[in-house]
Amino acid sequence: MSDIVDQLRSAIQESGMTQAKLSEHSGVPQPTISRFVREERTITFPVAAQIADALGMELRYVWYSAVSTDGGGELI
Repeated sequence: MSDIVDQLRSAIQESGMTQAKLSEHSGVPQPTISRFVREERTITFPVAAQIADALGMELRYVWYSAVSTDGGGELI
């Protein structure tokens, strides 16, 4: 499921939004976002959905894309 993780990390970094601002918009604690971006932790699907929504991403598309390319079914 690394495609989802990679896409979400890239979107966070490319958004130009600070982690503090992303935290404010998503409701996800800034330390959680920081550890996820630094690849120190994984996140659950609901948290990924919150972050994606704050970034204006369609997580359903990202999820479908990743599942259809690797056949996996695991969460992030």
